[in-house]
Amino acid sequence: MASNSRARVFDTHLVLEDGIGQIETANYRIEAAGLEISPEAKDGIARVKVSGSQRIVVAAYQGEVRVATRNNVLVAKLEPGKELTFESQAAGPSVIKVSGCLTRTNGKLILVDKTTGVKIELRGSGLEKEVGNQVEVGGTADATAPSAPGTSQIVYVNNLKRIAKGGCSGNAPAAAAAAAGGLSGAAIGAIVGGVAVTGSLVGLAVVHALPGQSQSQPATSR
Repeated sequence: MASNSRARVFDTHLVLEDGIGQIETANYRIEAAGLEISPEAKDGIARVKVSGSQRIVVAAYQGEVRVATRNNVLVAKLEPGKELTFESQAAGPSVIKVSGCLTRTNGKLILVDKTTGVKIELRGSGLEKEVGNQVEVGGTADATAPSAPGTSQIVYVNNLKRIAKGGCSGNAPAAAAAAAGGLSGAAIGAIVGGVAVTGSLVGLAVVHALPGQSQSQPATSR
């Protein structure tokens, strides 16, 4: 924990109420603002900053970090060195807004959101003609478990907008990430699981020590 932080500690998790917390094992998690954060690997390090009752910043300091709702809906998968801001939305968990490369895999239409890294199965009209393009979609999540391997949700698309033609050959997530550099801030935001997700410039993912601690003093963790 950073200095002046406040949390409640339990056997399986820590509820961060204020300040910054860090965990260094996949067998423990941080809960904050209705989300559950944990490293994907046993040697991963996740950092969380509470910025208000509904807003948090999550950073993957080492290894990949998973962010999910209490209902186990995957909201984001952060690659090492990446951080994102999460804020609960009044619209509810079924409202989805994502953008990235639309591809077809084993007969399924798949989009990997470039902000969150979440892979989603899309259903709806007008999608087929946009395969291979970079798109932004809005829709409603289905409670049914997705059938496409690696996907977290099925989304029925209500709104579809092409961001750019092509650019999705080869590795779709990498192509989507590269395309993000030329898009507006509004275009690269996402809403997944009732949570708005945007990029962050806090710097949690790169700072060597938490605020109030020397670089030689490790953060308290589980």
